[in-house]
Amino acid sequence: MKTFVSLLCALALLLGCAAGWAQEDAVPGNRLGLDVLAALSDGTKNAFVSPVSLAYALSLAAYGAEGATREEILLALDVPDAAGIAAWTEPLGASGLKTANVLFAKDPLSVREEYAQGVGELFGAEVFPLDSAATVNGWVREKTDGLIDKLLDEGKEPDAQLLLINAIAMDAKWLSPFDPHFTREDVFHTPEGDVTAQFMRQGLTAEYAEAEGAQALKLPYLDSGLYMTLILPEEGGVGEMLTLLSEQGPDLFEFGPRSAESIIDGIVGQYRANNPDLNEEGLRAELQSFFRGPEPWEVSLSLPKLDISTGSNLKGALMDLGVGTPFSMGADFSGLSDASLMISDVIQKVRVQVDEEGTRAAAVTEIVLGDMMAIYEQVPVSMVLDRPFILLISDEETRAICFAGVVADPS
Repeated sequence: MKTFVSLLCALALLLGCAAGWAQEDAVPGNRLGLDVLAALSDGTKNAFVSPVSLAYALSLAAYGAEGATREEILLALDVPDAAGIAAWTEPLGASGLKTANVLFAKDPLSVREEYAQGVGELFGAEVFPLDSAATVNGWVREKTDGLIDKLLDEGKEPDAQLLLINAIAMDAKWLSPFDPHFTREDVFHTPEGDVTAQFMRQGLTAEYAEAEGAQALKLPYLDSGLYMTLILPEEGGVGEMLTLLSEQGPDLFEFGPRSAESIIDGIVGQYRANNPDLNEEGLRAELQSFFRGPEPWEVSLSLPKLDISTGSNLKGALMDLGVGTPFSMGADFSGLSDASLMISDVIQKVRVQVDEEGTRAAAVTEIVLGDMMAIYEQVPVSMVLDRPFILLISDEETRAICFAGVVADPS
């Protein structure tokens, strides 16, 4: 009987559990960030965004905007006002995410005093002269712990009137670190062909779920409210999964212990398909005597080490998502400055490093404003991320997605 049950357990793990999602109130910035990621990648290339950093930078702009300019930004962020994003600062800081905001101005005196005071109180933002690219890059380097070296090309004068910049950074250790002795080179199947990568390996008890043919796993960090969610869609399914995530959010996956009923249902279904004369009632009764309640997932994980840097202009994606007025001649940033300003670009740079000990990651978002003219022996489920996958780093308390990306080529 023991061998029989072990076989049934293996079959049950292959079948997976029924997953669902609960539609809750939108978490500020999450939907926009996932929409932008879906616009940047179809799963065939690396792409990373920071929904949190983008939300902070856009909130700095919204605080000085009026009319339709302000409404479009806030609607895209799912917040009634900029304070909705500023409220994150304390809980995110408690989780280990560092945030910083700044305004660089060609003419600091052109910035309205009420605006400077307001963003200072809400976001801790200071106003500095935009005198050189080196000054801006020095601030970025410091606030991202050196992970992002520069934002502007040095050697030429910045041509913007104003730069609104947010930077975030994290350095967190895994709750369950990987043993370097088990790391070895293996094949990762990219859309362009096979490459080699260093794969970290471990077996662990973890929160695991399956939905829409995809596997999902949550990896918590030590002494932190932050956690990483790894999502491995079916082969070629990253683009479709990005669309589902942008529509439904991470709640698409229902994490929790493996219920005895789901295990039994999966086993009975598998045997029913292969044995029309199955005594289903008898099999259920026999299994119910063995599976008495929910049990944790045992997962055999294989994850490539990462050091990925990306840089993206988000202007086109934001305009396609309904944020058009701030980029047009109809933009109204009169709460920020007396000058006639419009956003010319939204640039975001992200770097994510993942190794055996944990994760270092940073992002910087720049909004450029210029003149308008110018119990039994369980067989672990296997999760081998050797093809394009999705990575999210989120905060438990706020449910804010700090980083989101597609890993199409870890080499």
